[in-house]
Amino acid sequence: GRWSKIQRNERRYATCGVVEDESHVLTDCSAAEDHRLRFGVRVPLPELFDLETARVCSFVHAVMKILLHDVCVL
Repeated sequence: GRWSKIQRNERRYATCGVVEDESHVLTDCSAAEDHRLRFGVRVPLPELFDLETARVCSFVHAVMKILLHDVCVL
């Protein structure tokens, strides 16, 4: 949303109905839970970037693919 210049209060994640932001999507969003388990990244956002770079990049890429298909603007 932010990268598309959509106002924050207009960004909603279709699955959760909450404002889509990086923290929510990477650490809390139920749609990304399988990916957090798969890549072993069930940590708070600040700690995420202390993990192995290749694993974090693969995780973020997988989650971004979810977003490309599920984000809606209300």
